[in-house]
Amino acid sequence: MKLKEVLNKRLVFAINIDNYLIFKALISAVEKTNNPVIAQVSESEAEFWGLDNFYQMVKFQQSKGLPIFTNVDHGNKMETITKAINLGFDMVHIDASHKPWQANIKLGRSVTKKAHPKGILVETEPQAKLTDPEKVSEFVYKTKTDILAVFVGNKHGYDPKVEERLDLDRLEKIKSNASCFIALHGGSGVRKQDFNKAVKNKLINKVNINSQLRYIYKTTFLKELKTNKSMKYYELAQNTVLSLEKEIINLFSQI
Repeated sequence: MKLKEVLNKRLVFAINIDNYLIFKALISAVEKTNNPVIAQVSESEAEFWGLDNFYQMVKFQQSKGLPIFTNVDHGNKMETITKAINLGFDMVHIDASHKPWQANIKLGRSVTKKAHPKGILVETEPQAKLTDPEKVSEFVYKTKTDILAVFVGNKHGYDPKVEERLDLDRLEKIKSNASCFIALHGGSGVRKQDFNKAVKNKLINKVNINSQLRYIYKTTFLKELKTNKSMKYYELAQNTVLSLEKEIINLFSQI
C-alpha cells in the first residue's frame, strides 16, 4: 500500500531514527501491532547513518511486509532531497520556512516537480513558529504540496514537566483552507486532551515524534549503565529497547 492511501485512511506517526535502539524498538512495535509508521531522518541523522544505509535498512523491513515508510525530515539541502528522491523514499520534507515567503514557495514547487513524477509525496513548511490560516491556501496551491507542516502551539523539543497546548481553532481553520494532508511537528509533549480532539476531528494526518523517544532512550540507558554490571552491549541495551517499544505502542494506541 502507498503512503498516500494510508494517510487518506488514518493518522500516521513519523518517528525520527537517530540510533539503532529506537529503530529496533520501532520495528518490534510495528511487528506486534501492524500499525503503519513513517521512519524518518533529519539531515544530521542522515549524515550519521548514511542516507543510502538508512534507506536500505528500512526497505529490508518493507520487504518483510511491514507497513513502514521512509522520509527525510527537515531537509534543507537540495542535494539531500534529490538523493532521497532518486533512492525512492516514500516522501521528502523540504523545510524552507526560514526563507522569504516567495522563495519558500519557489523551492517547494521545485521539489514537487522532482518528486511527483516518481510518486513521492512532498511535505513543505510555510512558517516556522505559528502558521497563518489565511496564507496556507496560496502556499498549497502554488507549491502543489501533499503535506503541510503546521505550528499551532506545538514546538520542537520535549520537557516532561510542560504540556504544549494546541490552538485547535487555528488548526481547524488551517485544515479547512489547506487542500492537503496536515502534519503536526513537535508532537512530543502535546497535551493529551488537545491531541485527542485533533485526532477525533480529523484535523491532522501525520504527527512527528522525536524528542520524547530520545528522552526515554537517554534516561533509561544511563540508568542501565549505572546498575547493570554486564560488559555486553546487547544486555545493556535490552531494557532501553523494551521501554522505547512500550512508549511507541502507547503512541499507536492513541489513534
